[in-house]
Amino acid sequence: SKNSLKVSNPNNIAIKSFRLYDILGKVVLSKEELGADSSFSFSTTGLPNGIYIVEFLTTDSEKLTQKVVISNSIR
Repeated sequence: SKNSLKVSNPNNIAIKSFRLYDILGKVVLSKEELGADSSFSFSTTGLPNGIYIVEFLTTDSEKLTQKVVISNSIR
């Protein structure tokens, strides 16, 4: 589906948690204990188009953050 956020994890880092924040800092999506898959996909259906901050926390307590733009297709 087009309405999803795909994230690559080529080094298979063990991910403890995922959070998606809107521009105001509110958590709009979160998942726990994702494991060490090589890629993850999160549905963005229902989220308004705009800029979001993705935050991953590794099992080593390392925080990885990235700004993303979400633009869901209407179809």
